[in-house]
Amino acid sequence: MPTFERGGLVLSYEDLGGPRERTVVFIHGLLLSAEMMTPLARMFEGEFRPVLLELHGHGRSSRPIEGTQYSMATFADDAVALLDHLGVERAGFFGTSLGADVALDVMLDHPQRIAGAVLEMPVLEKGARFARRMFRPLAMALRTKRAPRALAFASRRLPDIRFYPGFKESLAILAENPVSGAAIIEGLLATVQQNRWGEVDRCRVPALVIGHPRDPLHAFGDADTLARRLPNGRLLRASSILELRMRPHRIVGAAKEFLRRAFESEGKRASA
Repeated sequence: MPTFERGGLVLSYEDLGGPRERTVVFIHGLLLSAEMMTPLARMFEGEFRPVLLELHGHGRSSRPIEGTQYSMATFADDAVALLDHLGVERAGFFGTSLGADVALDVMLDHPQRIAGAVLEMPVLEKGARFARRMFRPLAMALRTKRAPRALAFASRRLPDIRFYPGFKESLAILAENPVSGAAIIEGLLATVQQNRWGEVDRCRVPALVIGHPRDPLHAFGDADTLARRLPNGRLLRASSILELRMRPHRIVGAAKEFLRRAFESEGKRASA
């Protein structure tokens, strides 16, 4: 995978090619890699230019071991730096879980760089409460001496997970430096209290928010609230977390149509 640098970090990405003016950045979930998003990104080839980013601390990108290196803001900086590296002024975004939260931060802090965003299962107020209970013990476990061996064993013995491609490979990468995984969690939990709803209310970047029921981490209430509070937000309800991975055509079709309109609106503004 090609790389670029930001502030001493080396960041990996994959460019699947396509029209530059319709670049869409795909951003993966927590502790996973770009491979998670590859099957989805390939469904956008042709009409769009899918680019898969690996945030620092993930995949083949640099993995600092200090929690202070990690926050939604620093992850958003990764995404903006990718656009600078590609020479793209404005792009579409498609983020899942952590990736959705990162794309939302780009919307709030760098709205001029984003034409529109598909935000799948964001983790906001409701999900954050569950995340604190779930991920604090995981961070502690990743700092134990047994973590590298346990992760390596799991990466070898677990069966392939069809709906999360690259999961086993992500475990193997994490096994090489599990402390970096702990640092990611600690950095995010330290900054998760920040309330940005007032900024959301004023953010006019178009967004398609995808939510699904019965998931305490990716709470449907978070997706619903976000879609209602964004001035140009729209909610798409998935039947479950598996729909986009096992039966993707309905959601992918809606996401393509949303991004198509976002780029067309952007083109009209540029020519006005």
